Amino acid sequence: MSVVKKVAYYTYSPYPLAWEQIRVISPLKILGIELIDGVCNGVVSLEPINDAELVILERNFPGGFSQSIKVIEAAHDLGKPVVMNLDDDLLGLDFDHPDLMNSSFAFELVPILFALRAVDAVIVTTPLLQSAIAQHNDHVYVLPNYLDDTIWPIKKIKRTDRNFPLTLMYFGTQSHQLDIEIISEPLKDLALKYPGKLDFIFYGINAPASLKNLAKVSFYPSVTHEYSEFAKLILEFDADIAFAPLRDTVFNRNKSPLKYFEYTALGLPAVYSDIPPYKGVVQEGKTGLMACSSEEWQDRLTSLVEHPDLRNTILEQAQDDIRQNHLLSTHVNDWCDVYTEVVKRGVVNQTDRVINLKLLEKIGHFVETAANYEARQNSMLKQEIGDKAQQNALLKQEVDNQTQQNSMLKQEIGDKAQQNALLKQEVDNQTQQNSILKQDIDNLQSSLHETVNELVDNVTSTSWKITRPMRKVMRKLRRR
Repeated sequence: MSVVKKVAYYTYSPYPLAWEQIRVISPLKILGIELIDGVCNGVVSLEPINDAELVILERNFPGGFSQSIKVIEAAHDLGKPVVMNLDDDLLGLDFDHPDLMNSSFAFELVPILFALRAVDAVIVTTPLLQSAIAQHNDHVYVLPNYLDDTIWPIKKIKRTDRNFPLTLMYFGTQSHQLDIEIISEPLKDLALKYPGKLDFIFYGINAPASLKNLAKVSFYPSVTHEYSEFAKLILEFDADIAFAPLRDTVFNRNKSPLKYFEYTALGLPAVYSDIPPYKGVVQEGKTGLMACSSEEWQDRLTSLVEHPDLRNTILEQAQDDIRQNHLLSTHVNDWCDVYTEVVKRGVVNQTDRVINLKLLEKIGHFVETAANYEARQNSMLKQEIGDKAQQNALLKQEVDNQTQQNSMLKQEIGDKAQQNALLKQEVDNQTQQNSILKQDIDNLQSSLHETVNELVDNVTSTSWKITRPMRKVMRKLRRR
């Protein structure tokens, strides 16, 4: 029976990432162990330590150096052992790894090294990783990754004798871009060999440029890093074959065969790189196919493409292997055993260890790389700020010019308005004069009309007719 009832858990992740879900959250939930969050909205609290029998630090937590020291010291003051959970050889990253080339992660390596030496135990995923970490801690336990069957149902096999069309799939983070590139040419040759018959799906990572214009390639960016949500999403995809290339590096050899579990749960027979973590877990020709060279990759992928019976057989045997050997629900008691042993042993008196000079040299190079990266980023940011300032100055000048033009236009509009007002006044005056003139004309016309009427009346009157001879005589006398 477990002596652990409550665990104080410290991680800066706002949601459960893959390694957190598989290695802490799901196992403890199945075991009925209460998990108390030690970090809420980025704020570290020491209170959960009081009620817990064990403290777990997630791999990202020591990066907050001062806070991790406080947690370790607070736990040790109360006699509570501290465990660090580690699923990658973070101190063994390759110089060209994206997390070192394009981030400030290297600055966290010294705090991680300190934490590995200060905690009471470290839990890792593979015997190879155990060997790498053992130089820093005397109590390194192996709890392998398993398929978390609380969130991953195993898809029923859909037997098929169909050759084409087929869909090949890969999913992973951008940190695996260099791994994908090692099969760039085999994928290209495969697309050329079966024109119009193969489709490719890449989730979370860019497809090799070699596939461009050779086949239908679908890219899906990652929409969630929460592992349970990712599982739901990826289960909706429909494909026929998968592939899992890994460069042969120390860092990659210390990884776990998680993709084998996930691909098999998805119902995908796959080709894997013939190195640990897959070597020794995937059975060549039985639960998967293995490849090293480009020729082997093309040969193994071609075999799966051309032989539907082989796909069906490999998938059936792989799913049997997962059910029998790699389900989390059937191995959670291993967590219980490790936690119980750590708690019973209690806080360990740490002895000073000699730090490997090669490791220090490597970390020094990593920090230098990160510093150079930060310097480049700052320089680029400074240049961008300068460019923005120049653009803003030009924009301000443009705005000032436009304001001046608007002011001149406003003045011009004011002048036009004044001219229009004067013109309107002139028009109004002219209209008034025209009105008076019209009235005078109307009066004259009326007077003329009256005069004409009088004249007509006089001409047509009797007296006018009687005096007519006399008017003729008078006109003759005036001529003389």
